[in-house]
Amino acid sequence: MNGEGFKDIYDEMVEGPSIQWLIDNKNLAPYRWFSIPLIDRAKVDFKNMTREAETSAKLFESDATIQGDIIGNYKKYADGGQAIVYAPTIEVSKLIVKWFNDSGIYAVHADGKTPTKERDQIMKDFKAKKITVLSNVDLISEGFNVPDVGVIILCRPTQSIVLHLQQSMRGMRYRPDKTSIILDHVGNGANLGLPADEFEWSIEGRKKKSTSSSGPPKMICTTCGQQFLLKSLLKINDKPHCPFCLQEIEMKEKETSVTFDETVEMVELNAEKAKIARFSRKKFSTKQSLEINYAIAKAKVEMAGKGNPLFKMFGSLTAYRKKEYSLDVLEEFSLLCNVSMEKVLKAYDWAYKKSLEKPEMSEWAKNTFY
Repeated sequence: MNGEGFKDIYDEMVEGPSIQWLIDNKNLAPYRWFSIPLIDRAKVDFKNMTREAETSAKLFESDATIQGDIIGNYKKYADGGQAIVYAPTIEVSKLIVKWFNDSGIYAVHADGKTPTKERDQIMKDFKAKKITVLSNVDLISEGFNVPDVGVIILCRPTQSIVLHLQQSMRGMRYRPDKTSIILDHVGNGANLGLPADEFEWSIEGRKKKSTSSSGPPKMICTTCGQQFLLKSLLKINDKPHCPFCLQEIEMKEKETSVTFDETVEMVELNAEKAKIARFSRKKFSTKQSLEINYAIAKAKVEMAGKGNPLFKMFGSLTAYRKKEYSLDVLEEFSLLCNVSMEKVLKAYDWAYKKSLEKPEMSEWAKNTFY
């Protein structure tokens, strides 16, 4: 967990059989993975597992963390199947249990704070199939063996591949003719991969991500497009204003109420769709090659169902980040990605002209700053 690896203890790592091999040889049950097509995971604090659990249920602006009709999708894809729900918080877990019970499906909540005797009885009743849906918070992630459970409902976003696999594979205990159904309402599969994907495991240490490189918080004025530090905001009548155009800045606060977007339709993910979905979550970067950025752009366009990947890529790299590319670099990109040079130049020329445009500035701002 501290990033130092295990090289000081072990010389080499021996990997066991793959998940796909275990499925093919009837050691694990096959699965079908249903997920939402997109999710805004940027609103979840992944600094540590406690923080990600606390923030994963909170809504910011108009995007819900948990998306899709939980009860409706259960009835559609796994009606009657014994299910385990992984929730981000106790409040959310109890709310989901209420929804199931209101729909006539017997559900019970359990977490680490549930009294031991009560928790033991809940687990006993669940294993005896007296309970249809068991919703929990970080309680049934490992070492919980109920072979007949075949439905997993993911409502807890995570960046931990280990936790992700432990939770999503809890319904893959082998039984003849069994197929596990995984209903992913938080996009974990698209972001981290499906159980049968090939993951890279290593005993090497890893570099810790720097938290100071991003610099102080910044804002972009929606009126004039200028970017500035939060501390640079002007106060007019005790209200924050943009120092460039004097327009009032709306400072939105995070809402603490739990909300769900039930309008999002689920799609079935396979390995290829999951790969595209993961790529669509990546960010454009001037430090990456055009080939990588183009792959990201194509994934974003495919997931959105509209747009032009060349214009999306150069719009971000050149129009927004002011990155210029030589004709040689553009020609090499055209050849490597098998894209018409005419189309490349058309998109780049548009983005380059956009990069030269400057937003209108008020006379007060001109006189003050220039």
